[in-house]
Amino acid sequence: MKILIWVAAWVGVLGTSLSQASSGGPQTIRVCPSCVETSIRKAIDGARAGAVIQVSSGTYQEEAIVIQKSIKLMGEDTGAGLPVIDGQKKVAPITIIKTDQVEISGFVIKDTGSSYVEDVAAIKVIDSKNCLIRHNRFENTTFGIYLQRAVDCTLDDNELRGQAKDESSGGNGIHIWSGSGHTVDNNRVSGHRDGIYLEFVSHAKILRNDVRKNLRYGLHFMQSSDADYFSNYFSENGSGVAVMYSKKIQMRDNHFVLSSGQSSYGLLLKEIHDSVIENNEFSQNTVAIFMEGSNRSKFRSNRVVGSGWALRIMGDCEGNEFEKNDFIQNAFDVTTNSSQSANLFKGNYWSHYSGYDLDRNGVGDVPYRPVSLSSVVLEQIDSSYVLLNSFLFSVLDQVERALPSMTPEPLKDEEPAMAQFGAGVRK
Repeated sequence: MKILIWVAAWVGVLGTSLSQASSGGPQTIRVCPSCVETSIRKAIDGARAGAVIQVSSGTYQEEAIVIQKSIKLMGEDTGAGLPVIDGQKKVAPITIIKTDQVEISGFVIKDTGSSYVEDVAAIKVIDSKNCLIRHNRFENTTFGIYLQRAVDCTLDDNELRGQAKDESSGGNGIHIWSGSGHTVDNNRVSGHRDGIYLEFVSHAKILRNDVRKNLRYGLHFMQSSDADYFSNYFSENGSGVAVMYSKKIQMRDNHFVLSSGQSSYGLLLKEIHDSVIENNEFSQNTVAIFMEGSNRSKFRSNRVVGSGWALRIMGDCEGNEFEKNDFIQNAFDVTTNSSQSANLFKGNYWSHYSGYDLDRNGVGDVPYRPVSLSSVVLEQIDSSYVLLNSFLFSVLDQVERALPSMTPEPLKDEEPAMAQFGAGVRK
């Protein structure tokens, strides 16, 4: 009996292989306004696993499309632009459920529905692996791409343009909740609540994305560890990037630009540990870097220029190292709420440093104290903002440098560099 079952199974596999070979490969289904099949949803329903569904130019107004088999859904520009999947402001266009190796590429997906009780997305992936979503354009969507308990997906070269009016009704451009191994590469995201949002995600790679003009954060990252953020550009978001409750984060070669609201940050670090922040550029932010409860991280070769506060580091931060960074023409180099500091500052360039280098070894002969008395006053008395850049504040700072008494004694750079390192990436 077992032999007969084995033979039947072998014959079935052989038959499938011969069928695919005789037809030149996987099943291919064409969809277009004038084709035999005019509905994307019906083409998917009738497709076998492994099929390729090719969709030609046109606008497709369909009921919600649910994918529960491994397929490639490929849009083709046949002369009238990319095919458009129109949610008509009432449906979630595509949902992938418990299915591995689905690819979606070459579509315009627009006008999703919205809801205050459900996260409505243009493409939602649930409990699936190895999805590939690339070369698509998303227009006027609440959430753009939403991954939920997914693993090893790649989101590549997509453009996501939302029209969020406020944080409560808006969604995120790319939203990833609970998963691992994702790559988010070369996407352009604007007009959402958060450009990119990750929570409970491990081993993610966020690379070469351009994230601008989102209401809250360009990147919002929580409860996620062992992640890499390389060569991203964050500009004109409510705040640039918030990384919270995570460890072993690598952030290199990123730009944090023009986060200039009343309480905006280029980079907010809250309870981040054992991480590396290296070769990044911070320019024209209200606060370039804000740190709270963050320990044992290394800040190297960063360039912080033209910001209100270069670094605000709270007293509960310990064991962090700041080395060979450039701090250039910031209103305040460092502020803190503590009279002590358990962090190391060594060999940084400070444009406000007025010391000397008699032995010409490139290192200042006297330490630099980056916390000014005026910044201490501002930290303690909000109304003193009216004295910012005043003659009085200037005198206070000069006196404090000569006879330091109110600024934290341990917080100083013993080896200030006399010249810029030229640190930081360029755009």
